[in-house]
Amino acid sequence: MDKLNDTMKQLQNNLESQVEALEPAPFQPVDGEEWEWETVSFDGTQKDNTAWLALISEHIKSAKSFEIQCWEDEVEEMILAPQYGEIKPSNWKKGTIVEGIVTSDFIRMVLEMPKPKDRESYNKMTPFFDIAFDNGFSSQHYGTEVIIKKKR
Repeated sequence: MDKLNDTMKQLQNNLESQVEALEPAPFQPVDGEEWEWETVSFDGTQKDNTAWLALISEHIKSAKSFEIQCWEDEVEEMILAPQYGEIKPSNWKKGTIVEGIVTSDFIRMVLEMPKPKDRESYNKMTPFFDIAFDNGFSSQHYGTEVIIKKKR
């Protein structure tokens, strides 16, 4: 019986930690229009981030606001991102979300950042875990997956 109680307690703790990590997706459409989604993936074959820069450059100029997500261990990024926006109140305990207005300084910062050298877990195109714009553009998993929302 003790072993069963210990197992149940461990399962409950694991479930609670998973639930705490949940965070709603940014910029969900609320206007009832139909949308289609285009996904662009950047795998480990890209030596630079030229293609990613061209794609984000195309969409950043029509965006009015942004949201950046940084994991708690991304110290430099968590210092840089709030220079362009405000920390968003969130239940996400493992990182920080910064939201702000897309300005010329923000655009310059995003487009002039060098490709990260850290390629251990991802072939990173950007040092930010997620960058999303209010126009439906979302660069996720350090730019390795880009999702673009378009009206049908």
